[in-house]
Amino acid sequence: MGRPWKAFASPAGATPWARFARGSTSGGYSTSRAPSALPIWAGVIPVRQQVLAPQDDPRLLPGLTPPKHITDFKFG
Repeated sequence: MGRPWKAFASPAGATPWARFARGSTSGGYSTSRAPSALPIWAGVIPVRQQVLAPQDDPRLLPGLTPPKHITDFKFG
């Protein structure tokens, strides 16, 4: 089995994500280096983790509802 990796589009095609990834941040852009001088895209992809209402499995028997510990689930 091959090594798992993520890729993104570049002029050279698919490039291993780890080659360019800097790590996660907690907001804003870093001003330590100016990427605007390079002919490649630079930026962030915001990711938000959100708990939504439970969704029933379509194969669920009729009349069953989620238990309280599922409907009341919260992070933290």
